[in-house]
This record gives sequence, C-alpha cells and structure tokens, in this order.
Amino acid sequence: GSYREAGEFTVEIVDVPTSTVEAMVQYMYTDEIPAEGDPAQLYGVAKKYELDNLAEEVGARLVENIDAENVQDRARILRLHATAGDAQAKKLWEQMYKKLQENPPLMQVLLESLLP
Repeated sequence: GSYREAGEFTVEIVDVPTSTVEAMVQYMYTDEIPAEGDPAQLYGVAKKYELDNLAEEVGARLVENIDAENVQDRARILRLHATAGDAQAKKLWEQMYKKLQENPPLMQVLLESLLP
C-alpha cells in the first residue's frame, strides 16, 4: 500500500508540541537549533525520528545548561534513552550524573522532585 502522506502536503505529529516540531524542522533546513523551545523535548523527538546530528547537538546542551528548573526533565529524558541502550544517551547521562555529583544543591533538587 501507499502512504497517505505521499499524496498530502502535511504530516501530523500529534505527540509532540508544535514548537518542538518547528524547532526540529528548522534544524533540518538550517542545521541550527533555535534558542527557544524545550531542549529535553527536542532531544526526545530527535531520537524518535533518528536525527542523530540534532540529538548530539541538543544532547550536549542538555548537560551543559542544567539548573534547578530543568534538571528533572533533562535527567528523565536522558535516563529513558540510556536505559533503552542508546550509547550516546548513556554517555550524556554519565556526564550529567558527574555534574550532579559536583553540585549537591542541584542533586538535592532532583531527588526532592522525585519524592512526595
């Protein structure tokens, strides 16, 4: 059978926020990651659609720019892919874990976000 999308000009991606899809498409055309948007979501969508260069670039940003506001989402997405056997995600997870060990207050924020 033929794909429905082959005859249409649109593809629906319903499980990802519009802003994340726009950032993904922008990267596909320009090789530039937009400053706005959620890097954790962009990393997840890059992995889902096998956009390895995007995943590598945004993955580095995930680890470099962790703070109390984003540590939970970023740790969750990296751990999800690391435990699924993704070598790049494992490496990023190890880098993030090291940063958390070096920053006890940030580690505390993450742990407290996990407990009721």
